[in-house]
Amino acid sequence: MSIKYSFTIIQLISRDVFKVASKERLMYGFLVLSLLFVLLANIPFLINNPDLFEGMTPKVASLQIGFMGINVFLMLTSVFIGVSVLQDVYAEHNIALLLSKPLKRWHILEGTCFGLFKIIFLNWLIMVSSLMIIVNFHTVEVNAFIWTGMSVSLVLAMIYISLLVFFYSFAPNAISGILTVFIIIAGFGVSLTKAQLASLPQPLLFFVKLGVEAIPKINLLFGISMNTLGIFDIPIETFPVFLHTFIFLLVIHLISYFRFNRPR
Repeated sequence: MSIKYSFTIIQLISRDVFKVASKERLMYGFLVLSLLFVLLANIPFLINNPDLFEGMTPKVASLQIGFMGINVFLMLTSVFIGVSVLQDVYAEHNIALLLSKPLKRWHILEGTCFGLFKIIFLNWLIMVSSLMIIVNFHTVEVNAFIWTGMSVSLVLAMIYISLLVFFYSFAPNAISGILTVFIIIAGFGVSLTKAQLASLPQPLLFFVKLGVEAIPKINLLFGISMNTLGIFDIPIETFPVFLHTFIFLLVIHLISYFRFNRPR
């Protein structure tokens, strides 16, 4: 089976998933709320009081507001819309129809992930474009670095989607969304967890360290994004973080394939 054929099949499946996702009314609700939140990025320019924004310039404060809003709503959209779409696409009658065709099961999984990613990318594009317009309007500058800084959010979106599909292969219901949110929260607390390791009993320490190293470095990816946007200047080694993210995604996709290939 050629790579071109596999890509074509994945693209076709992703197109169907995209169509299902685009019919979700909740997604448009999240999008409207996110745009309203992004509009708050105008406030630092209108008030222009550094003391109110902890000494930040209006531009930096505006970017921070937009960054927070975009990432929060990307996470909510990825998880909640993702669960709804998976329940529809992987419904008993739909999955039976898919499996009756000469398709590899990894085609179905990757097509699903790609379809979900496309709808998240569309949301990301609209939100970042809105933030870009606001900042450019007030600064009268072409702030192209915003695209680079916010592109890390697409990596985070892929983590959310992959985690959701991974958990859904074990628990095909809303629990998969809850578990995904749990891992996301854990990914934010990696630094705090490492600081508390010394107080743990030695037998437990090994497993906790293993878990800390295994979960996605969401806090560090946020840090990389904020560094690029000029919000903060946090010393982070970029390559190891992206390498860990790549390996993490590869491993959970492989486990998802194995689980999906097992008879139900």
